[in-house]
Amino acid sequence: MTERLRTDRQDSETLLTRNELAARWKVSRETVKRRARAGIVPDVRFNSRCVRYRLSDIIDVESRALVTHGGK
Repeated sequence: MTERLRTDRQDSETLLTRNELAARWKVSRETVKRRARAGIVPDVRFNSRCVRYRLSDIIDVESRALVTHGGK
């Protein structure tokens, strides 16, 4: 059980780059940037040039999109 909790925590703290998120969603980097600017996707900023996205936040956004759009 402890191993499972540790793995879940590591997965939830995984950070994706803008390129990785764009590839996951099959959209451009600019689309990811616009969605972050609009507040649709929360980001983690280390400085103005280093932006990452928590995998757990991305999964939440995807889940809400599926519920909102009826799983289509």
